[in-house]
Amino acid sequence: MVNVQADFNDLCTEATFKALKWKMPLEAIKALQIEPKGPKADYYKLTVYFDKDRMNNVMRMYGQVKDQKKDKRALKFVDLGTLRDFAFHLKRLYHFHRRSKPAINANKEGPPLTITDTPAK
Repeated sequence: MVNVQADFNDLCTEATFKALKWKMPLEAIKALQIEPKGPKADYYKLTVYFDKDRMNNVMRMYGQVKDQKKDKRALKFVDLGTLRDFAFHLKRLYHFHRRSKPAINANKEGPPLTITDTPAK
């Protein structure tokens, strides 16, 4: 999972990627939490929780020297449809990864991904 800074051109036909903000391994995801935010619940926050030990082990395997200190990342969505699609695909990719032959052979299947929803107050 990679978060980058990007801009679209004037016609919104191409994206230009500028800088990498953070990256996290998909296999280290523990849970997703969705909650409405803002003064009138005008946007939604998706919090992705990671297993810090597993995340750092995977990142070390691919050459990262410094350990990650954060075990969660928050993403902001302005509409529920986009959030739903993102959460669906994230869960789908996580499931494909944990049920892959290499993950099963290495005994790294991991638990099913849970998604919780916090209702608006």
